[in-house]
Amino acid sequence: MTDARKPGGETLRETSRSGGLRPESLAASSAAANTDRELWRKGGGDGDGMSYYEPSIHVTQDERIGINVGGYVFELLVEEWHQLAAERFTRPDPSGIRSPRRKRA
Repeated sequence: MTDARKPGGETLRETSRSGGLRPESLAASSAAANTDRELWRKGGGDGDGMSYYEPSIHVTQDERIGINVGGYVFELLVEEWHQLAAERFTRPDPSGIRSPRRKRA
């Protein structure tokens, strides 16, 4: 967990849910309302498909898509998820790549 201090002196604490920093008073509160809309949860595990640690996908109130695997969540805007996928799956154009010519023996 990472802590930081705002210029006004309020402590910010990193939360594993969002990966962001928020005021310590909010991070410590256990009475927060869940405004996320769950879209999908993988069944299995203990059989009821409702385990907190089952992989799931949700949309937050501020329209971020959250992916939870093993209780560790990443929340990004749809454009940010798309950029990650594009970086991962986009391959260079093979027409512009030449393989080195080998010398014949």
